[in-house]
Amino acid sequence: MFNRGLYTISLSIVLLGGLNWLTIGVNNFNIIKFLISKLIKNDNVDKISNIMYLIIGICTVYLLIFQQRHMFLSFLDETVMPPIVFSSQAPVFNNAKLTVNAHNGLKVIYWASNPVRKDYDNISNWRDAYDGYANSGVANVINDKAELVFSIPVRYKVGLFNNLLDRHIHYRILYPNGIVSKIYTKKIDNNLANKIIG
Repeated sequence: MFNRGLYTISLSIVLLGGLNWLTIGVNNFNIIKFLISKLIKNDNVDKISNIMYLIIGICTVYLLIFQQRHMFLSFLDETVMPPIVFSSQAPVFNNAKLTVNAHNGLKVIYWASNPVRKDYDNISNWRDAYDGYANSGVANVINDKAELVFSIPVRYKVGLFNNLLDRHIHYRILYPNGIVSKIYTKKIDNNLANKIIG
């Protein structure tokens, strides 16, 4: 679960740790010890500095393990777009529908990898799978729900070990004020996919 406050605090602490190492490397000046010595006038500066280093390490582990999406894929987070640029549309060829909740939304922008064919599945990378974005559209929100009309998407591999992803569709909710939600992802039912493809 993403907690913006905890993420911001952790990132700030890790950045402070990085700046500290920069100043140590450039002129052997430890910012953390300097600041602690100004706040505390006793012999506990080293102990408190060590606690601070421990906190920096814990924040680093938290960001790497629990916040990978926001650290490395920050473009998937919330953004702003003028609603006027989005007109309702659906892929020309479609064979599947999915209804999603879009509370207080105006439109839902959605996309999936290109339509699957018997001879075209199990693609080796996401760029080929999404090439041309033919399987995308914009749906109006009615009564806090949007119906996404699309074609069953091709599967594709990602990562160092070429993991084959389940079929899925991505979407963002566009609100009347121009705020666009983070990216949501829904898996496509494999039974539906096999029935249509087979």
